[in-house]
Amino acid sequence: MRYSRLLRILVGVLTLATVTLVAPAPAQAANRCSTGSATVYSPTGGVGATASARVCINNYRATLDTSRYNYVKDQKADGYAARAWFRYYDTWYGYWATSGPFVADDTSTSTGAEIPNYGWPAGDVDQAEVWVCLGMARPGYGSEDRCSLVAYVEYYE
Repeated sequence: MRYSRLLRILVGVLTLATVTLVAPAPAQAANRCSTGSATVYSPTGGVGATASARVCINNYRATLDTSRYNYVKDQKADGYAARAWFRYYDTWYGYWATSGPFVADDTSTSTGAEIPNYGWPAGDVDQAEVWVCLGMARPGYGSEDRCSLVAYVEYYE
C-alpha cells in the first residue's frame, strides 16, 4: 500500500515534468526588415553620394541583412566623403541614439564601401535606421542637406 502511493506520486511528478518540458514555447514575433536606397547631393552641385541597405530587427535586436550588399558610395570627387551611420531607438532608456560613422568612401572612382554589421546595441531596439551623410555631417536635426535616410524599420509584436 505504501509503495502504490509512492508510485502514484512519482508518476504524477514525472507527468508534470514531461508536460512542462514538452509544452510549446510562446510565439516569437516575426523578423522585420526594410530595404532602401538614398542619394545625398553635394554642396558643390550634383549627386554626392548614394547608399543602399537592408536593416532588420528580430526580438528587439537590430542588424543589417548580411545576405545582401549594404554599401555607401561616393559619387563625386568634391572633398566630401560618404559615410554610413546607424540610428536606433533604445527602448530601455527611452531615447534615440546615433552611432558611427562605420565606413567612409572618399573617391568617386570606387565601387563603394560595404557597410559593416556592427555598432548596434545588444538589444532593446524597436526602431532602427541607416543613414548616408557627406563630409563630417551626422544624422539629426539640421543635417537634412548633407544626410539622407537609407532604410527604416520598426519592430512590434
